[in-house]
Amino acid sequence: MAMWRLVAGASNILALFAFGRLPWAAGAGPLAERHFNGPGLARLAHNADVLLGDAHALAAALSLALWATPIALIAALVLLIGARWTNSPVLASRLAALLAGLAPCVAALAAIALLAAPGDALRRAPGIGLLLCAAAGALSALAAWRSAAR
Repeated sequence: MAMWRLVAGASNILALFAFGRLPWAAGAGPLAERHFNGPGLARLAHNADVLLGDAHALAAALSLALWATPIALIAALVLLIGARWTNSPVLASRLAALLAGLAPCVAALAAIALLAAPGDALRRAPGIGLLLCAAAGALSALAAWRSAAR
């Protein structure tokens, strides 16, 4: 049980690192030679509508989801660390798993937006940060859920 919490916590930290420091997308055309990490991609989606063009509501929703990802990962990490001191450690671990599961969902939406983006401002391939954040978030969610099993 403690081993699964350790795996989930380490995966959460890796997902946070991948979100904040590694490239999620690379620029092309007018944004050539630029790399965008998770926060940079969120700002780009919100301010420039580069990802979704005229779909302003979808761009705003994607930007909000991207900004919610590190908050959910930090909340999941806090729940994992404090689960043993709660009245219901199983519930805390399951809630941490659900929060950590947000990262791969948002990464998948961002990858779809990159692949379907109009124009030529971004390359059509997701960056290593996006892929690593999705994988680490999924591993964290699975490990946190498994740590709740008795």
